Amino acid sequence: CMKGHLARLPMLPACHRLALANAAVSQERGEVPLPSLLLTLTDGAEDESQAVRATALGELRRALRADPPAVSALIAGVEGTDAVAPAVVGRLVAALLRCCAGENRTVLS
Repeated sequence: CMKGHLARLPMLPACHRLALANAAVSQERGEVPLPSLLLTLTDGAEDESQAVRATALGELRRALRADPPAVSALIAGVEGTDAVAPAVVGRLVAALLRCCAGENRTVLS
């Protein structure tokens, strides 16, 4: 079973050219809970490759917009959400701040 291996791979961009690959990966991977998805995308946002960071940030934007009530529940720590939710949200915010700081440094340099 490839499920464990696929879970560790970064998300592919959601674009027309990769639709078949995304469908195959999604089918094999199964439903990815929001906290796990956000952790995977956070890892991508912290990657040293600018292309990987850009892809991860685009997918992060898409993921956060896909289900606003679930994102709000995760942030608020609503009962029934994952116990690691505060750590996920904290790590995501820290990664986003580092991305912003990195962009500011390159613009000012």
